[in-house]
Amino acid sequence: MVIVPGAPMQAADLRGVIPALITPLDERGEPDESSIDRLIAFQLDAGVNALFVLGSTGEGPLLTAEQKLRVIRATVEAARGRVPVMSAITNSSPAESVAFGKLAHAAGANALVTTAPFYYLHSQAELLTYFRYLKASLDLPITTYDVPSAVKVKLSTSTVRALAEEELVIGIKDSSGDLGGFRELVMAAQHMPNFRALTGSEHYLDAALQVGGHGGVLGLASVIPGLYVSIYQAVQAGEWARAAELQQRAIRVLHLFYVGQSGGSFTASAIGSFKVALREMGVIRSSTLSLPFQPLNVSEEDAVRAILRAEDVRAPALAA
Repeated sequence: MVIVPGAPMQAADLRGVIPALITPLDERGEPDESSIDRLIAFQLDAGVNALFVLGSTGEGPLLTAEQKLRVIRATVEAARGRVPVMSAITNSSPAESVAFGKLAHAAGANALVTTAPFYYLHSQAELLTYFRYLKASLDLPITTYDVPSAVKVKLSTSTVRALAEEELVIGIKDSSGDLGGFRELVMAAQHMPNFRALTGSEHYLDAALQVGGHGGVLGLASVIPGLYVSIYQAVQAGEWARAAELQQRAIRVLHLFYVGQSGGSFTASAIGSFKVALREMGVIRSSTLSLPFQPLNVSEEDAVRAILRAEDVRAPALAA
């Protein structure tokens, strides 16, 4: 089946492994379309189910609207209709989230992803108002992104259930890091056949699937998509011991998160290490980060290479 650019994504396709992609930037900090093309080829060769751009791992909040649209267009072009493309639209202003959602749709996105509006500490009733406004204003399906560490408020289980029952969203990316809470929201929405629950935690894709989740939207899948696809396939085959073994390997690669922070933030360390890894693997050309993120230093880049060697992480030969 060919995915038409701009055609609404179906809830049934919100499953499996969906990489939360890094955004390749050139030395000037502008989107690098040729590297985006190679990154998408790398992901599709690994068998991912969809592509998510401009999220936290994709530095979306630090990019201009025009830069973000370039990323969407390049991703849609590189995907060539093989999988759906999901785009983040989060903004502190609901009206601006809608405005960018319409631009993302025109650029070819098949679904939209949003957190709660950031800055203010919104109530659960206000969050429902926000999603009702988005649903009435946009023609693409919406997935909610629960990341309280970034937006200061967590979606309650009852709010997630209301979102599902009112068909305001087709699913959730749960990046709260709370597996018990994830299980509760799965139980709360299990009577809704068109709602999908996906984890955003790289630590426990296997466990999230075991408690009824449908997959994962994972930043580390930018670097090791094939490993996460293998975890998903092992679970689908009922090979739980194999899935756990693969998950443990993914956790060892996850040490990439922590190699930096000599001068930068934890977020810069994670995204920076992913970009250095992909550069070393020949997938992207530059490990440039958006301002004000601090890049990894020489010793930190050496630590990235050591992890890649230890876990034998590599990419297939890609066209230059």
